[in-house]
Amino acid sequence: MERLLQQQQQLYEEEEESRGVNVIGSELMDSYTVYIIEVTSGRHQWTVKHRYSDFRELHDKVVIKQQMLKELLPPKTVLGKNAPAVVARRAQQLQIYLRGILDQQGTCCSAPLANFLLMHIYDLVGVTTYLAEYLFNKGEEILEKDEEVSFSPLQLHAIAWHLRRGPLPYRVTSQSDLGNILDFACRLKCLKVAGTLGTLGSSNIEDCRLPFDLSIFKALQQLKVNDCDIAGISGLEMCKGTLTSVSMHHCTSTIQDILFREVAVLGEWVVQGTAVDPKDKRPSPVAIVPPWSELTMLDLSDNNISYIDTTLKLTPKLQHLDLRNNNIKSIENLQHLSSLSHLDLSGNKLAALPPLRGRLGNVRVLCLAANGICSVTPLVCLYSLVSLNLASNALYEMAEVQQLGQLPCLEQLLLEGNPVCSTSDYRTRLLAAFGERACEVSLDQMLPSSKEVDTAAVLWAIQRSQDNKHKGNAKADGAAKQPGGC
Repeated sequence: MERLLQQQQQLYEEEEESRGVNVIGSELMDSYTVYIIEVTSGRHQWTVKHRYSDFRELHDKVVIKQQMLKELLPPKTVLGKNAPAVVARRAQQLQIYLRGILDQQGTCCSAPLANFLLMHIYDLVGVTTYLAEYLFNKGEEILEKDEEVSFSPLQLHAIAWHLRRGPLPYRVTSQSDLGNILDFACRLKCLKVAGTLGTLGSSNIEDCRLPFDLSIFKALQQLKVNDCDIAGISGLEMCKGTLTSVSMHHCTSTIQDILFREVAVLGEWVVQGTAVDPKDKRPSPVAIVPPWSELTMLDLSDNNISYIDTTLKLTPKLQHLDLRNNNIKSIENLQHLSSLSHLDLSGNKLAALPPLRGRLGNVRVLCLAANGICSVTPLVCLYSLVSLNLASNALYEMAEVQQLGQLPCLEQLLLEGNPVCSTSDYRTRLLAAFGERACEVSLDQMLPSSKEVDTAAVLWAIQRSQDNKHKGNAKADGAAKQPGGC
């Protein structure tokens, strides 16, 4: 943990502002030339493209009152303006021009220059300045709608950088004050953070790897994070008391990195408020860990999780757990989730299900699609199941899936994509296993027709007759073996 914090601190320190511009090339378009400008800010670089008329427009906005810079802009050329020698000379002159403006304005760029160099998109100061001004004007309106708001990793990284760096060495306006962002953040309830695969736009910024801090969000109830390295996210534990829903995709390889990152260094721990077993022989002191007291929905689908670890004990109110499309090989450590009603483990590696009695509590909706499952026997003890998804597994035998008829509350069963579905009279034979409840069961997203119900009833009656006959024969055989029997 300490090493992780040191790495994050190093990344923030490397962001110290040092800006530069270079005109690194040009491109000939149909009838004009665009100049390629490379902008450097700290360790970030990006390119922008502008034609001469854009420079003239910038000049009119920011240089008209600065006598020393008036003559820096090269004059307009009409004849031979796209000739290589003319373009090369003008590129050098434009570079001197931009550097002159940048040196004059320093860290605090004017809005025209910031927009010209796309600093509001890539530069840490520019990003926060633009965001602060936007929230100054629109923040209250956005909060009143009580809707999900998206922040980019770069925006959050820039905010954290500012907070670590301290006050900027220039006077800011009320519109561009960082306080506008912090005030908005501390009242925001629904946040989405989505990283970018590869580099961001024309820059070298990999925003999915940028560290950022979530502790500024004091009232957060719903959090969605996509394509961000969990190792770079700090402050999540500060949201434990308010978050009701957390979704993270392409972020982590363990559950503990999200729920309790310090578990590896603390060793023995218990959930705060848990009654201590007098027979517990663990040495004292044991770390007392506060729970995620309000969390009811946890979606960690599409990650690289291979193990359901014990940190789920920290979510006593969890009702919905989504672990689709991971690499999980066993169902464990769920017995403590007494409120869990919806569990999705589709797209994992659960080919051999373990005994599930006492492991899943009162789960009502269970999704196990695409796991290579070949036996449903461990599922027949889950009497609270209302919906079961076993699509795209390796179920071949009708007798195997007919065991599911023992589930007294099952109303929705999905088996499509299994070899057993190609069995003759598959639907009616399976529906017959539910007996009098056959008309209530939706099989493969389709309620049975009247004809299927009638056929299933006949098959069920025949099966009952055969079962009774077998029981009668077994009883007679038992009586014959008693002393005095025939």
